[in-house]
Amino acid sequence: MGIRDEELSRLKKYAHALGTKITFKPYVPHSGDAASWVLSDNGEIELIIYTASSTSKTELIIAIVHELAHQLSYIYQGRKLDETLNVVLEKEDHEVTKSERKRIYEMEVADALYQENIWNELNIKIPMYKLKASLAFDEWIYRKFYEDGVFPPKKERTEIKRSFLEKFKQQS
Repeated sequence: MGIRDEELSRLKKYAHALGTKITFKPYVPHSGDAASWVLSDNGEIELIIYTASSTSKTELIIAIVHELAHQLSYIYQGRKLDETLNVVLEKEDHEVTKSERKRIYEMEVADALYQENIWNELNIKIPMYKLKASLAFDEWIYRKFYEDGVFPPKKERTEIKRSFLEKFKQQS
């Protein structure tokens, strides 16, 4: 078993200890979803990670850490959801207002604070600059969504992601 496989195994055990399970599903092109934190009607929590044939194990690990941060936030908030935010996130056909987009942005930024803790706690061997680049990218993409009402096009996302990786690699 390779290092990334061991890390994935630790993440699965960590998720289980936090009362959730990880499910891998095929990525649906143009859906925009890389992963989801889902609370079912019966109270079960599932982290759904969407994968494509080109998804690397490093990308899987970063996506799982992102979703586990939402789980930790949920636990630290007394297992209570912001019902208004929950309704916004569940409605696919809902026109999301700027104030609702701001709540999504604020939640993503607040929950992201747990990612470095998870990374260190599980002793993930992927260089920290990759997590920092992912955190910066997430903050950027959700800020753009908040400001513009749409996520940036794929070409722009790819360029920004690459620039964050270069920036944080140089700083490490």
